[in-house]
Amino acid sequence: MSRRNGTFEEFKDYTVAVVRGERTVDPSEPKVWFEAAMRPLRNYSIGDLEETRRRIAETENWVKRKSDLLPGPGWDHIKARLKGDREAVEAEISCRIPP
Repeated sequence: MSRRNGTFEEFKDYTVAVVRGERTVDPSEPKVWFEAAMRPLRNYSIGDLEETRRRIAETENWVKRKSDLLPGPGWDHIKARLKGDREAVEAEISCRIPP
């Protein structure tokens, strides 16, 4: 399935143009839009980063419990993604807090 990147405003303008009849949808155009503009971690406050770290830890615990109950290959990807997210948040926090 093809995707299209764009901001919410671009998606809204596109949709409104189709509804008004100003534009037609080509069957080969992507049907899935997603907003890929994520803010870098440096733009978040230290409180937001601490809350994110806490929530990642809770999610890791939940995934561990579920993966123990329902083993399968899909959990490895989720665990790796959470580990990467946790390490990125912890690295950003350690850059801001003096030793």
